[in-house]
Amino acid sequence: MSERARSTWLAMLGVAVATAVAGFIAGNRWPLQAVGDLFRSSDAATSESPWTPYVTTDLPRYENLAIASGDSLFLLGGFIALDAEGNALATDRVEILNLRTGEFERRSPLPMPLTHGGGARVRDSIWVVGGFVGDHPGPTTDEVWVYSIVDDSWSAGPSLPVDRGGGQLVALGDTLHFFGGYLPDRNTGSTDHWRLVIGDSAWTPSADFPLPRGHFTQLRLDSGFLAIGGNIGHDPLPVDVPAVHWFDPSEATWVAGPELPFAISHTEPATAPYEGGAVMVGGRSRPTGRENLDDVLFLDSELGRWVHLGRLSVPFLGGTAGIFADTLVTGMGAETGNDPRNAQLWKRPLRNRWLRLDDLPHGIDGVGAAARNGTLYAVGNGTGRTLAYSIASGRWAPDEAVDTRPWAGGAAAVESWDGRIAVVGGRLGSAGQFQIFEPEAGEWRVGPTLPEPLAHVATAQVGGRLYALGGVAEGTTVSSVYSIAPGEPAWTSHTPLPGPRSHAAAGSDGRRVFVFGGRDEAGAVTDDVQVYDPIEQRWTTTASGDWETMPEPRAEQGRAVFLDGEFWLIGGESDSGATRAVDLFNPETMTWRVGPELESPRAGGAPVLDGDRILLVGGRADSWEPTAKLDYIWPKR
Repeated sequence: MSERARSTWLAMLGVAVATAVAGFIAGNRWPLQAVGDLFRSSDAATSESPWTPYVTTDLPRYENLAIASGDSLFLLGGFIALDAEGNALATDRVEILNLRTGEFERRSPLPMPLTHGGGARVRDSIWVVGGFVGDHPGPTTDEVWVYSIVDDSWSAGPSLPVDRGGGQLVALGDTLHFFGGYLPDRNTGSTDHWRLVIGDSAWTPSADFPLPRGHFTQLRLDSGFLAIGGNIGHDPLPVDVPAVHWFDPSEATWVAGPELPFAISHTEPATAPYEGGAVMVGGRSRPTGRENLDDVLFLDSELGRWVHLGRLSVPFLGGTAGIFADTLVTGMGAETGNDPRNAQLWKRPLRNRWLRLDDLPHGIDGVGAAARNGTLYAVGNGTGRTLAYSIASGRWAPDEAVDTRPWAGGAAAVESWDGRIAVVGGRLGSAGQFQIFEPEAGEWRVGPTLPEPLAHVATAQVGGRLYALGGVAEGTTVSSVYSIAPGEPAWTSHTPLPGPRSHAAAGSDGRRVFVFGGRDEAGAVTDDVQVYDPIEQRWTTTASGDWETMPEPRAEQGRAVFLDGEFWLIGGESDSGATRAVDLFNPETMTWRVGPELESPRAGGAPVLDGDRILLVGGRADSWEPTAKLDYIWPKR
């Protein structure tokens, strides 16, 4: 874990769990669901599915153990069916799922049918600790079993000090940690945390688990591990929670981690380590009224946050997930309630392809958008409202959730600037206006007016200054360039663009301002690149031979996103209409390359950089109808 991430997590210590539990008991609501309450729930995906049916199993199951081994998953135990009284029936089956081929291979069964156990791989062995034995409601156990991958055989390990079910097991080198879960009454959560050095004959106590619960997910992270979500209590009234805790073995202490965007449990076998974090699939969230989730979440451990990656083909809890070659494989689980009938597994790419998130509440084009503190804000034609999307929970807020801007109108440029959301110019009454949204206060204010009534302006930031470039003023395409710094009372004028431009895409490499394409004063789409150096206060262009022209003339690309040393020029409008084209420009080598095409033509949308992903908000297709699409791409570095 980086020092930045660790500091972020430590700052979150002191989450009021006791208050949350009291609130749930009093009103059957989880009071820490600020994000979940603000952003509306969605029962199913509203976009084209990126999922491909991959393989089916002859034994549908949920709440099994799923333990990664290279490009394979060991699947152990779990519930396989419901009896006539609705009780879940357990299995002792063990098999390996090859994620690359979709093939199953049977192995020696568990010594007994088992669910709710903790499991971890240590070299050529798999350890299974505690759990509930047999069909529901099975008793807890203190038994520990060790499976030899080489010999395909089971042997007994040192028993736990007491019976426990629903806890989790983590292996840190040759040291095992088992923590949490439920006492023999199957309901009371445990703070017990034991450790076992492999080769020793007994478990020894370690630092108490801070929030006693079960059905949480464990994740190895750097030198420590996480406990993610889960539920307080088990039978008969479990309370799903959003809590996350990280254990630092060097200090033998637990600290609060990045809280889930909403309460989630039953994701133990459906969480796969990835890119230093994890992808977590499905689960249950009773405080938000959802028994079976369709959410796909990513824990970005470097930034200490959760990111929504879209939705499943079907919702399920207690499913299984694994990752190979940037491809997510997931399925099985219980699609309805706790009935494990889902035999299907699907696969989908995680990187280098445009994928869909939840649609906007309605279509908009002429979009400006920016992200700040985990929320994506968007403005555009057809609405005076500011739309807000939770990057963590994957849901849009109701239209009235964000105060109405002082000046409505689309065709504005939007930037995350100085801790605020800045809206520059726009059509109708917003032409030339500078509007600033304070996210913490939830309030708009009006900043210094631009010297001209600009719309269709391009913006970029260098050295804390916000630049406004070109645009349309009173029907005329202009070459004006202005900038402002935080706290300044007025905009400063700069050397004009060499060629007047509107509907251009602008961005910065941290030193210079780049303006790509756009429309000239005659309305023609251009392919030139104009570059401003704020220190030298001069422009260089393709016309002067300093830069390579774009692969084709384009306008209405929203913004030139700078990521990993390249500018991304996404969609837009060419001479033949809206395009799917994506082109990348390296300013150091002055070379262009082709990027992953959009799924469909798009112009007038707003690209937004969010961490190492790029979001594309709204816009229009060739039909000129505004679209409600929200897409993203997660480039592979």
